[in-house]
Amino acid sequence: MADATRTPTLGGTDNLKVPDAKERETQADMQYYFRANGIPASTVLRVGMNLDEFVKVLGEPTKRYQTQKGRVVNGKSEGPHEDWLEWYHNPRGMHVAPLIRVRIEDGVIQELRAGRL
Repeated sequence: MADATRTPTLGGTDNLKVPDAKERETQADMQYYFRANGIPASTVLRVGMNLDEFVKVLGEPTKRYQTQKGRVVNGKSEGPHEDWLEWYHNPRGMHVAPLIRVRIEDGVIQELRAGRL
């Protein structure tokens, strides 16, 4: 049986549970983004944080967009939609560079994704 550990919050810990494969992958991608962009590894980014706290750490987002029923909306959306922000920084021209993507609601991070583009 796996030991219970604190779930990574991408630089820190959150509640007590065994992280699943997706959480471990997200944490690894976040750490890759931190290393590639000179952000201290001790930095903590997590769901529930205020957007202003994210911007203090990562700077202004590279891209802002809205989705409706899973599709990116061009222009102003009508009806229910999701607001997304993305940070992508590739100063060294890496072939595959890390990115951070968050869904926000009322200025609070509701979903956090990390990957490589």
